[in-house]
Amino acid sequence: MIDGTALGGFPEYLAKQEAVLIGTVENEQLESDVAYYLHARGELALGEYDRSEERFIPKRTVESDSSIMSDTVQALLESGVEVTLSPIGEALNDAARLSGDDVLGKKQAHVYALREIYGFSRGEAATVLNISPSTVDSQLYSARDRKNSAESFVDTLDEIVSEMN
Repeated sequence: MIDGTALGGFPEYLAKQEAVLIGTVENEQLESDVAYYLHARGELALGEYDRSEERFIPKRTVESDSSIMSDTVQALLESGVEVTLSPIGEALNDAARLSGDDVLGKKQAHVYALREIYGFSRGEAATVLNISPSTVDSQLYSARDRKNSAESFVDTLDEIVSEMN
C-alpha cells in the first residue's frame, strides 16, 4: 500500500476516500489547490487537504469526457492552469502518451508506466489503479508482450532496409 507523501507533505493515497494524489494546482487566487483522483466518483477533483482530519475536501471537479485516470490528468494539464504533478500524476501523464499511439491499451499503459518506468510495486500499482494485484500482473504481461512485439517488428524492418542497401 502507498503510505508516503509528496508535494509538500500531501498523502499519496487516502484509503477512506479511495483518493490518489495527482498534483497541486495554482488557483485563481494564486493559492494552491490539491488534485486527487477519486475512484468512487471516477473523477479528478480540486480542493483542500484538511491536515487535522486527514481528509480531502473537494471544491470542484476537472471537466473530462472520460473517467479513465490518465484522461483526467490530460484534461487537467490542458485546462490552462499551472500544475505540479506528483510521481503518480507523472506516471499517469506518461501512460497517456504510451496509449496515445494505440500500441498499448490504456490499462496496460497505466500499469506499465507505474511498474516499469516509475518503479511502483505490484501492490502500489493495484492501489493507485483500484484493481487487483492479479490484474496488475496480467496487464503488465500484456504490455511487455506488446512492447516485445513492437521491438521485434522494428528489428525486422531494420534488417529489410539494410539488406536493400
